[in-house]
Amino acid sequence: MEIGSLIRIALNAGAEKLFLEEMPLRAGDLLRLKVIDVREDHRALVDFGKFRALAEVAFPVSAGDELTVKVIDTQGQLRLSLVPAGAETAPTPAADEPLRPFAAQSLTQLRQQLDQVAEVIARSSGQATSVAIRSAIEELRLFLEPLQTDAGAAQTTPRVRSLCEDSGIFFEKRLEIALSRAAAEGEAAGPPPADHPQVRRILAEDLKARLSTIKHLFESQAADLPAVALRAAAAFVKSADELLTEIVRQQERIAARRDEAEAFQVIHFSLPLKDAGEGARLKIGYPSRRQGATREGFRAALLLALDRLGPTRIDLFMLERSLSLTFFVTSRTAQATVEANAGDLKPALETLFDNVSVSVRVSEQKIADFEYEDPLPAGGRRLDVRA
Repeated sequence: MEIGSLIRIALNAGAEKLFLEEMPLRAGDLLRLKVIDVREDHRALVDFGKFRALAEVAFPVSAGDELTVKVIDTQGQLRLSLVPAGAETAPTPAADEPLRPFAAQSLTQLRQQLDQVAEVIARSSGQATSVAIRSAIEELRLFLEPLQTDAGAAQTTPRVRSLCEDSGIFFEKRLEIALSRAAAEGEAAGPPPADHPQVRRILAEDLKARLSTIKHLFESQAADLPAVALRAAAAFVKSADELLTEIVRQQERIAARRDEAEAFQVIHFSLPLKDAGEGARLKIGYPSRRQGATREGFRAALLLALDRLGPTRIDLFMLERSLSLTFFVTSRTAQATVEANAGDLKPALETLFDNVSVSVRVSEQKIADFEYEDPLPAGGRRLDVRA
């Protein structure tokens, strides 16, 4: 398998207009390109038929090569996956696209709409708004509350874990496992499966379940809400529907990848941060069902937009009781700052691990590739056309 084999093409204004207006592309579309000339520094002139562009090529090509490529992403950059010879009838594109998190702005908007609904209901004290609606709104507001960057590990760790586990992506699978365990325990005169504490916790705390519950409460108790609250609730329901659709889309793409031979499936999450623009983006490599996957260690990566350091990426690799952290920053100044403070980081981590290593590198490319470098299906290569 090749990981992150990229072609980057800076399109001129004419080529960009062609892609946007005359050749609208969607994920899954197939294109043909021909390598015209190979130059120094891993660059090559490639021909798409209607235009040519100079590309930075990360894998070997020769003049005259004709490649079939498949569009996997068109957001910001045109990214293409090389289709192996004889496989032009490529599988559904969903399995090749990066598993993006839903945007942090979506979570922020949802929280703001909940605040508006809660404020309207609080002002309408004379209305017989149900305790269930008030409680559901308040609990979801707390779930969506931004992480405090100055909070200690004791507070931050369980919140990050909940934001990932209860993101809605794993809802049905976790519920299936909990119900199976509850049924097994029920054979020994335990509570009915639906009343099992773990089942109740998932139904109460998972984002997908929370959104569906509040939608149902708004719809079933509309008569108890004042007109102004109904308008705020309608805006929330619209955003909730969009988010639920995105959660289902991610679940479908995860299912499409479940039979791949890779040891890990990488899933992306958004972590809301207070006054942090796009917030934090976290990706975690979850072990596949393949036996022995955990022997390859555990991997995760975090991307932050920091005021002083700028875009910063931290890669984490854990093997048994050893932890390696690699920081990627965009300038020598940022590198010096992280290195100067690394001494404060290691002692805190050494209480949890036998060995801890920290390194810092300057690499804008590694930061830019955060979303796109995850393993492709066997035999796949990836091409990026920078719009």
